[in-house]
Order: sequence, then structure tokens, then C-alpha cells
Amino acid sequence: MATVNDLRDSIATSLRDTSTAAKTKVVTAINWARRWVQAEYPWSWLDLGVTGIRTLGPSSYTAVTVTSGSATVTVDSNDAGQLQVTTDLTGGPKPIYPFITFGNSARFYRITARAYAAPTSTLTITPAFIGTSASDQTAKIFFREYEMPSDFAYPVAFCFEDGEVMDPTAIDEHWYIAPNPTVSTGKPSRYCLRMRNRITAVLDPIPDATYGISIEYRIALSDVVAGGSEQSLIVPSRWHLVLDDLALWRLRRDDKNDTRWPEHERLGREGLARMIAEELTIGHSTLPVAKDPRSRMGSRRLERASLDRGT
Repeated sequence: MATVNDLRDSIATSLRDTSTAAKTKVVTAINWARRWVQAEYPWSWLDLGVTGIRTLGPSSYTAVTVTSGSATVTVDSNDAGQLQVTTDLTGGPKPIYPFITFGNSARFYRITARAYAAPTSTLTITPAFIGTSASDQTAKIFFREYEMPSDFAYPVAFCFEDGEVMDPTAIDEHWYIAPNPTVSTGKPSRYCLRMRNRITAVLDPIPDATYGISIEYRIALSDVVAGGSEQSLIVPSRWHLVLDDLALWRLRRDDKNDTRWPEHERLGREGLARMIAEELTIGHSTLPVAKDPRSRMGSRRLERASLDRGT
């Protein structure tokens, strides 16, 4: 099976309903299956994309007003445009959720607004200000979290312009969550990925200057549509039967009178295990091997034929 239409028609035939409405439901199930597969592993067959981060160094406020126990910071009118940069950047990932320090304190607070489209005279921070109330306080804003492209699925590499590679890491609340006196600034050496409305990269240490970071990543699968052009499934053809089973699992589970969906679930999960085992064999990752990747496509086709006959 090479195209979306091929797989759609095959599944519709298995369900014994080739009406237009049924085929539309089948395509929805195929997209569900493709998203499931994508989420399981950083597959080598996903297309590659390239983007880059141009980090921002600290931005200064000359006069802000802070109140002990309050989450509101009042900004001098001359500094009201300092955060507008978070939406003015073009051509690459944008910084969001900046951090702020006050005076000579090393304590970092997170500014809760994702970004500012216009100059602002007030900021909201989390947690509420810890310290003595003051006016005409100096402050610095730091940018450490950057949105990834909307088609970002998995990272391949984060590299500086000189070729130095950044290390990936899991989220460590001790260096991400403010306030935290141990947070440091400097040239970032590691990053973690967070899932918000879209994936973001959090850099550590917090960038203290402008750095160029090149990012290579796997491109997420976009949904296919019913009919029209002969679209590719992207997933290699040898694994189309896995999509077939996952989609049939979804469709037959939704049909309360069809009791065959558990078999499709089993076959789909076994197929995913074989897919991951193959990726590990060719050395594309060090994720643990999925259990029981032993079935072969020949016996797999026999099981599928039995299911289609309703036996």
C-alpha cells in the first residue's frame, strides 16, 4: 500500500462499507494511527527540518516598582517596550515566558505572560515578590525558553555556530522553576523540551548574551485528507499493516457491535514493537527494546485474513 487512498480503500473493504461517509471516518482513523505511531519513537524515516535560535541577552529596566507579597510589577513608561521583543522577532523560534531579577538579587521570577504584542506598563510575576517593597528599582529580563516550529516532532541535534553540541536533559525543576537562587546565567550547555500549546526548548544556563544555535529536528506528520491527490503516508510501506491494524482497532472499538477490535489492538501493538526493534537494530536510538518483537509479516497476514473473514 503506497498511498492514503490505497489504505483507506483497503480498510473500508475490510469493514464492508465503502460509502463516502465510511471512507471519511476511515481517513480520520488513519490520521489517529499515524499520530500514535509518531508519538512512539523518534523514527529515522521522518523528514528532517532545520531551524535556529538567536538567543537574546538580558534586557534592562531602569525603574520598576515592586511590592512585598504582590505579583504585580509596575514599569516606568520609558521602559514599557522592553518585552515587546518577544513577538517582534521573525525568521526563527521566538522567546516566551521570560524571567526577571530585581536590583542585585540573584533570585529569578517568571513573567507569567507568554508574550507582549505591545508595550506594557505592568508585569505579572510568579511567585509574588519576595523582599522589601521599593520604587525606582532596577531589573533585568532574561530569555531562556523558545518556541519550536509548529512541525517539530523530535530533536536530532542542537549545535552552536562553532559546532559545539548542546546536551539534552530531562526537565529539572531545580533549574527551571523560579524563584531559585541557584539558577545561573552564561552560555547555554544543555536544553530540555517542554510541551505547551506547542513544543518549547528551555536553555540552561540562562543565556547572558546573543548566541546562535542551529537545530536539526524530525518533522511531525501532518494529517492527510480523504480523496484528492494520491498522498504518501510517509510511514514506510512495510509498516502500513501496522497503520491498518491501529485504524481498525479505533473503528471497530467505536462500533459497539464489533468484538474484533482487541485483536487489532494486539496486532497493532506488536507491529509497533517490531518497528522499534528495527530502528534499534540499525542504530538510530538507544531507547529500550520493546518486548516480544518476534512475529513476522507472513504470519501477520494470515492473522489479518482470519480477522477479515470474521473468524
